Amino acid sequence: MVSRFADCFIDRRCLALVEHLVPTLVGLGVFGIALGYKELDDRDDSSASASLEAYAAPKMMA
Repeated sequence: MVSRFADCFIDRRCLALVEHLVPTLVGLGVFGIALGYKELDDRDDSSASASLEAYAAPKMMA
């Protein structure tokens, strides 16, 4: 579902400078909202932060 949602966005960034692909960024936003974050920078709950990091880690390694 996240990948289908990410397909709605056009990535116009310079690919040589991209660290995180659009599906990863969209997924972080979707799961951040699902975990109750108002903003992605608002990560006071360490247990929820671990869940969000568990989603992002495999994507950043690829």
